[in-house]
Order: sequence, then C-alpha cells, then structure tokens
Amino acid sequence: MCNQSWQSENPTLASTAKTPRLSVFPAREVADAQRWSDFVRSHEECSSYHRWEWKRVIENTFGWHTLFLIAEEGNKVVGILPLVLQDSWLFGRWLSSVPIVQGGGVAAETHEASQALLEAAIRVTMQLRGRYLELRNTSGSGLGLLTRTDKVRAVLEIAPNMTVMWNGLDPKVRNLVRKGIKNGLSAVFGGAELIDEFYRIFARNMRDLGTPVYGKSLFGEVMNAFPQDSRICLVHHEGKTIAAAFLLGYRQTIESVWASSSRESLALSPNMFLYWSVITFASQHGYQVLDFGRSTAGSSTHRFKTQWGTRDIPLLWSYWLPSGSELPSMDRHNTRFHAAIRFWKQLPLGIANQVGPRVVRHLPS
Repeated sequence: MCNQSWQSENPTLASTAKTPRLSVFPAREVADAQRWSDFVRSHEECSSYHRWEWKRVIENTFGWHTLFLIAEEGNKVVGILPLVLQDSWLFGRWLSSVPIVQGGGVAAETHEASQALLEAAIRVTMQLRGRYLELRNTSGSGLGLLTRTDKVRAVLEIAPNMTVMWNGLDPKVRNLVRKGIKNGLSAVFGGAELIDEFYRIFARNMRDLGTPVYGKSLFGEVMNAFPQDSRICLVHHEGKTIAAAFLLGYRQTIESVWASSSRESLALSPNMFLYWSVITFASQHGYQVLDFGRSTAGSSTHRFKTQWGTRDIPLLWSYWLPSGSELPSMDRHNTRFHAAIRFWKQLPLGIANQVGPRVVRHLPS
C-alpha cells in the first residue's frame, strides 16, 4: 500500500530509466523479490542491510515509503539500491539507504551500474523535492559524492578457541569481566520471548540518553524477518535483567545492533560481562567477526568498543545535495539539539515510551 500511494502521487517514479545496455527500475514485490535476494546472496559487497526483508520491516514499523531500485542488463540483475523516503514535519523530506542501520548503499557489479542507480536515485530525490539523498555505504563506492567519515564500525576477529580470545584481551578488560562473574551475573540467549525484557532496558536507556525510542514492534519485525539470524542476550543479576543486546547475524559476522544496560547496576560491570557473553556466543556458533555496531569516532561509546581490541572500519556515508545546499548535520552531537535532549531526559518513562515511537518517525536515525 505504501508504494502504491507513493507512486500514484508521483507516477514518474514507476518509469524505467534506460541506457543502451542497462535499465534501472523499481523492484516489484512478487516479480523481483527473489531476484533481488539472489543478487544479495551472490554479491560480496552486499551487507545484511541489503536484504529484501528490510523493506517490510521498515514499512511495517515506521510507515515510511520504500523504493528498491534494480539495475538490469539483459535479464541479469547487475546492481541494487534500496531507498527509503522520510517525510518529517521537523526536517522536511529526504531519501536514504537505509535509515536506522549502518549500511545499505549502492551494490553493483560494474561502475556503469552504480552510476545508473545513483542517477535514478537523484532523479527520484529531485522529483520528490527532497533536501538530500544519503547513501550509507560500507565501502568506497567511487560515485564522486560528498562523503562523511565520522562514523565507524568497530569489529573484532573471533577465534574458535575461547582461551585464545581471553588471553588476547587487555588485562583491564579481563579484570572487569571477572568482576561481573564474581558479582554473580549470568547470561541467557533467546528469541522473541525475550523482547519485552530487552525493550524494558533499551527504552529506559534511550530516555536517559535524551533520545526518542523506537517502538517495540521494530524488534518483533526484525525477529520475524530473520528468525534464524536474530538473537537477544540478557544479563541477569539476582533474577533481574540489568543489561541486554539485540544481535543480528549475516554470513560470518554477528552484529550487536542495539545494546543497553541499567545505570543503577553499572558497579556490577554488566556491559563488560554482556559483551564477553556475546563473544563467547559468537565463537560457539561459528561466527568469525563480532561487529560492535556504529558509533561516532572518538566518542565514549567508540572508546568502550576499542578497549576490546577492535579495529575500525569507516562508514562512508555519501550525499547528493541540490546546488548550494549544505551537508546535513542532524545527529545528537549537533548543538542545536542539546536543549531537546535535556528536555527528553526529564520526561517520565511512561510518557517517553508512549510518545517516542511517534516522534522517532520524524527524526534522522
């Protein structure tokens, strides 16, 4: 329904853009979903966030319109670009690939296909009078766009031998993990049955950070879309959940997409115990890399991750902007949002949880 209403408002979006050998067109739900998924599986440049299932996750959770572009040569798919339109009463209209996560930009077999997808995305942005187009690339795209490099992924190589992993940690990190063990912390892993407890910790932490929280339905949608790849880890102390992480696996990597802990329990070292438990889980289940998720380079969150011996991989977020426009700066580090952050921190938790999912639909994320 979302795409139908979008295309009826803007009928030229459904048209096919052609070069002598190449065409770019919006993927059709029934006809192209399998072809899209086959391309993602066979193409090394594709990330977890290129998967077709994110289309439904985003539409069902946020009501945002999606336009998944396919580049085709002959009858062969040679490139893809998932696009999401966000229309905000606060910030106007923009397109991104893909919001709320760290990747999902252009993936193509040839530079020609990449350029064709970019040109089609720019046309869509112009037709919709978007303020900008944002492509969240995880590797160099060679598209000649203005690119931010302040966001990074922190990744840790996982050994199958846990003794090797333990001995490779900094002594200070080992001591903090031991502290959690001595304090009687325990970890449990599971699926959708743990969403309520995960969300209780996550929503409280987001309010404390001054950030509107996603609706709980997001995590159920992700679980439904990727039942074999998504897991939740809860850390317990004396029968109470004090830390939690939402994990998503893809190929040889498992990512901690969202994680939080109870501020009242920080003296028990729950975060350190949580991530050691996740590292152990990753090793036991054959993952070769733990992705700690995105963060701003040099931030306190980034420093927490680097203490585990991670290496940084820059996230190359590229932008097309109309002539004369400035690069958008709409994250929490922008001073223009400090007053709003302070206000949100003061909200009663129940109100923050009720209002947050409505507000977050209108915020860059």
